[in-house]
Amino acid sequence: MHRSCTVSSINPNAVNRSQRSFYSKPRSVVSFLVTLLIVPGLIGFHASAVFGQEQREEPMEMSVVVVNPSDTKTQSVPIKMYLPQEVTPDAVLELDGLDLEFDSEKSMYYVYKDDVILKPSETRTFNVEIQDVWKVPQGRLDSLRDQARSVIERLEGSEFYDSAVLLGQAINKALDAIAVTQNDGAVSRRTHIGIFRNNQQIIDQVKEDVERLEKQLEIVHSLPKPEVLEQAELKTESPRESTSWMIIFIIMLFIGMLAGVFFFTWQAQAHTTKNLITEARNSAFPERDKSDDTSE
Repeated sequence: MHRSCTVSSINPNAVNRSQRSFYSKPRSVVSFLVTLLIVPGLIGFHASAVFGQEQREEPMEMSVVVVNPSDTKTQSVPIKMYLPQEVTPDAVLELDGLDLEFDSEKSMYYVYKDDVILKPSETRTFNVEIQDVWKVPQGRLDSLRDQARSVIERLEGSEFYDSAVLLGQAINKALDAIAVTQNDGAVSRRTHIGIFRNNQQIIDQVKEDVERLEKQLEIVHSLPKPEVLEQAELKTESPRESTSWMIIFIIMLFIGMLAGVFFFTWQAQAHTTKNLITEARNSAFPERDKSDDTSE
């Protein structure tokens, strides 16, 4: 079963004669998610985008339907339809005669055809098949689940274990919800894509939670283990008597040498001070020194 959106074409007879020549070559642009844009010069065609409702394992089919409402005129129209932002060339399975190009400004791929020639009352349909890329691989979900469980098991016995268990339960619920919602075949294609984008945000949050658990594990590994501290006994054996006397002798010898150094240093400083005082006195009282020498 297919979901479609149809925009009725405008009857050319309803356009006055002065305008009819201006709209003689109508153009239509069909964009993704069933949006039809009609601007001046684009009137006179009937177009719709149709999306298949197959099982999620099967490719998604996008159909562009172009209709010439005129019973007498052959007309041409360019087609340009943007693909969802997740679609890459590898995901496009069938173009059905259309071309694929990349819009660098929007960072999106689109299918197009410059001129589609339509005979009077002709209808043409272009079916573009796209691989269903809007699912988080089950292997990625299982990998995140196993990674979280492994870290939580190694945190057992630490102060972080209780909070890690609660966080692990929240992670499992989030991953279970992703597995259920992305495989719901009852939702529309638009809802399916929206669910995938929301699930991507949940995946990012789960990855942050797993990284938080790993940081807690690093903290636990960096702390010393209590059993190691208990097993480490300090050796308190007393030194032998000969060793004790040797230490005492070395200390006494060091003290004696230090005292000798202090004594000789003091003697040198005292002698130097005496000489300085004598020289200062002689320079201050030279006549007194001569009288002392004469008296003698």
